[in-house]
Amino acid sequence: MSPVKATAPGATELHYSLDHFTTGAEMPSLIDENTQFVDSAGLPIVAGKLYIGLQNTDPTLNAITIYSDRALTTAIANPQTLDADGRSTNKIWVSGKYSMRVDDSDDVQQYQELDNGETSQTGISLLENVSGSDTITADGVSTVSTL
Repeated sequence: MSPVKATAPGATELHYSLDHFTTGAEMPSLIDENTQFVDSAGLPIVAGKLYIGLQNTDPTLNAITIYSDRALTTAIANPQTLDADGRSTNKIWVSGKYSMRVDDSDDVQQYQELDNGETSQTGISLLENVSGSDTITADGVSTVSTL
């Protein structure tokens, strides 16, 4: 694959090969127990329901397994019921990308986002064989970022 040139105005040029980049692997995403869900008046959604589903679909109709741990080994109920402060009582871990919906206690939708979550990114973090003055050329070593 041919090198790609990345430049910002006033910055030194970097040349790298796209062979060093990979994307798309699933990575766990966290919705923590401190995330508060509120209605349009800013009041907590007490006894509401938090649904997690397949990315870009209605999560009430396309629920996925959610977990209480980063290793994705302990499944928990989906939907999660929100407490008196409009929060889940659990950390919620999800594999990869997902959709999310929050309904109030009367099952009226208050919030919906169809594209959430993370994918892993691989990039250049170590440079070798660096040369140049106005233009820097280097070989990179790929690394994977994790939580």
